[in-house]
Amino acid sequence: MAWLFDTCGGHLALDFANTVSDRGSDRPIDRLAAYADVVSFARQTNLISGARAATLLRGARRDPDAAGRALDRARVLRDATYEIFAAVAREERPTPRDLQRLNRELGRLCIGADLALGWRDDGESLDGFLGGIVHASVQLLTTEQERARVRLCEAPGCLWLFYDASRNRSRRWCDMRVCGNRMKARRHYARGRGNAD
Repeated sequence: MAWLFDTCGGHLALDFANTVSDRGSDRPIDRLAAYADVVSFARQTNLISGARAATLLRGARRDPDAAGRALDRARVLRDATYEIFAAVAREERPTPRDLQRLNRELGRLCIGADLALGWRDDGESLDGFLGGIVHASVQLLTTEQERARVRLCEAPGCLWLFYDASRNRSRRWCDMRVCGNRMKARRHYARGRGNAD
């Protein structure tokens, strides 16, 4: 069965940044292991249609070098956006290096004849759908009220990002069903042993 990306981040840019599982462990799992994985993410998050996904995968089979470059570009973008938004969540300044990586991709955005934001060479490239991720990242990053809602999961070892849409901004975990329940169980066990935090 194909991997289903977890979209508990609540925002396209953060879900893309979260495509590394177990980031806080000594064995993180890169969920963008192959170009087909990037296409799967784009399809699952409705950046592209099923027909476009099939076209991209055919193009990748015809030109594996171009697919490899598109995969590398997606990973660099993913890692830069993760570091930028993690810094935002910690109320720190992002590094110039990560901002430069995002700005490099930002330079590929353009306004088309239909007045929609697009991606230069979108019709031909194998990474045109990255434009949607860049656009979402920039909108979230440059809107102060939205940016203030970016959080890091408080579960030890998780380190996933999420958008806190709660009214009082009190959300603590990326996913209540996973990290939230795990943390509640841990506290319950500690209280039972007389070691509540």
